[in-house]
Amino acid sequence: MGILSYRLEIPMSIHAQRSVVVIADVGTEPYHVGDEAMLVANLEMLRRHDPAVHVTVIGRASAAIQEEEAAATLAAAGGLFISGGGNLSSSWPGLLHQRLLWLREARRLCLPIVTGGQTIGPELTAIERSALAETLAEVEHFGVRELPSAALALQMGLLPDRLHYQTDDSFFLAGRQPNGAVASACPDEPYLAITLDSAFGAASAAAGLGSLAAQLARIAGETGLHIVFVPHVGPLGSLDGEDGRVGSALGQRLRAKGVECTLLPVMPPEETVWLTQQAALVVSSRYHPLVFATAGAVPCLGLYRDSYTRIKLQGALAHVGQEACCLPATDAEEGGLVGAVRRLWAGREEASATMVRARARIAFHEERRWARLLARLGWLPAFEEESGPLGWPAGQLAVAALAALAREREAREDETKPWRAAVSYLERSVALAGRSNRPGKRETVEECTVLTEQQWNDYARDGFLHLGKVLEPVELEALRQRADDLALGKVRNLDVQMQLDTGGVYEELPGAVSSFDRGTILYRKIQGLETDELFSGLVRNP
Repeated sequence: MGILSYRLEIPMSIHAQRSVVVIADVGTEPYHVGDEAMLVANLEMLRRHDPAVHVTVIGRASAAIQEEEAAATLAAAGGLFISGGGNLSSSWPGLLHQRLLWLREARRLCLPIVTGGQTIGPELTAIERSALAETLAEVEHFGVRELPSAALALQMGLLPDRLHYQTDDSFFLAGRQPNGAVASACPDEPYLAITLDSAFGAASAAAGLGSLAAQLARIAGETGLHIVFVPHVGPLGSLDGEDGRVGSALGQRLRAKGVECTLLPVMPPEETVWLTQQAALVVSSRYHPLVFATAGAVPCLGLYRDSYTRIKLQGALAHVGQEACCLPATDAEEGGLVGAVRRLWAGREEASATMVRARARIAFHEERRWARLLARLGWLPAFEEESGPLGWPAGQLAVAALAALAREREAREDETKPWRAAVSYLERSVALAGRSNRPGKRETVEECTVLTEQQWNDYARDGFLHLGKVLEPVELEALRQRADDLALGKVRNLDVQMQLDTGGVYEELPGAVSSFDRGTILYRKIQGLETDELFSGLVRNP
């Protein structure tokens, strides 16, 4: 089924043993260093706080699990933890639907739900977006790795106090020096570590790869750096996978120009972290090499082909003030790589110093993030919030939001199109960050009682408009409970009609009834609630 159980055999602590279900993109080929790294980092943190915790990991192979199996697994757990990743997108429908299933089941069982750093969208079908918005509303703690993802989450209705802007889950993962054949293959001299994804190995990209090889040869001659190719996706311990084939093709072209290139196999996360952080420079089209490099204060350059990749790469670099170190892959292939690397190499000392200073700030935010996450998972006492929205001081968040907005405005039209709604929302969110620490009335993203033209346009495009807080949590809970009590038959009202959700096709669903034969909360809709005294108060609320 793709369910993996982890248990550290340490004597039980004084409290009952904790158990948590963790969703992660692991367990099947191809091996993905970044996904494995996020899982390893999260397991280490969970065990740091409770060495006896029992963890059930749900990997990619379990994407076909049905509701009954998920419910049985969750029934024995104390919470659901979704490890970081970029799969809340239509680009990976199987993984997105897997997460939606587990979120719904955890919500049905009233389990606390928390996540690591996520990237949302930008591509989501209307149905997927609606389903995701509905399930995210029940998440106690939701982490995002980029501010455009934060803006999209806010636009989908997630409350700011449940949202946390963070670095990637694996940012502080400690490296481990390789041994054996990999250790002997690592160069002794300073090197440039490069990672290219499979798109660079396509037949249509052959000319571009040749150009990159020529430029890398020139860079090696100017800087004296050895070239090392570090694959991130493919069979563990092999160069035969997606990235490895690109590395082999690049190595052939470099050797034809008289430049040696060391080709390494796909390695475990800790070894990849160590090797990346030993480099003098890093160039990568993949996300996690930039995470590992910036964590080790290694100057790096990101290469992107689309808006999704650009958002992720710039997001990784933005946490340490290096968001400008990003280049479209087409620009790099057309000769722009040399100039970008020259600038990076010339400013490497200043860039490293900036990243070292940022790491101290990030470490402080990470401690607070985990305290907040574990409190909402029920492991620690309630966390006293002292920072502004998204877990950041308002001033810092406003600066970061403005920088993210500037990057979006500088991007090409075709890159910003999928994110345009989130960018518009990000503009309005900047004001929230700047005002959040004012005394007095709590402000929301949308305060004005008269809709602006932009809001009407957003509503026309998206089909909904987030207007901010309307009810207090206790009021919402009372309405939820009343709906359930009506469905379960605990409260009777002949004017209220309910439709059972049988899971079948729409045309075969049963008609609405005033009560079910057996009490159940598996209702598809409830109508006539304006006749209920509790809901009628909501209807009359100005």
